[in-house]
Amino acid sequence: MRRLAAAATLLLSLLLVSCAAPSSSPPPATRPPQGVTYAAIGASETYGIGADDRYRQAWPQVFFNDALPASSTLYNFGIPAATTRRRRRSTTSSLEPSRFIPASSRCG
Repeated sequence: MRRLAAAATLLLSLLLVSCAAPSSSPPPATRPPQGVTYAAIGASETYGIGADDRYRQAWPQVFFNDALPASSTLYNFGIPAATTRRRRRSTTSSLEPSRFIPASSRCG
C-alpha cells in the first residue's frame, strides 16, 4: 500500500511539473552556418574515377553535400594521375580558398 501511495505521489508530481506554464520567451536566435570555399585538389579519387556519375558521386561532392553549409562553394580540381603538390601550386595561388584541405593523401 505504501508503494502504491509513493508511486501515485511521484506520478502526480511529474504531471504537475509537466503541466507548468510554458516559457513566454522566444528561443534564442541562431545564425546560419557561415559558408566556406572548399577546393578539392587531388588525383583520380578526387576526380571521381570509378564512380557511376563523377559529378554527383565523387567524394568531394558527397562531402560538400553532406558536411558543409549550404552557402559553401566547392571547386573540384581533381585530375586523374596528378599529384597534389603539382596541382596545389597551379590552383591555390589564384583561388585563395578559406581552408586548404588536400583531397588526396598522395603527395608526390
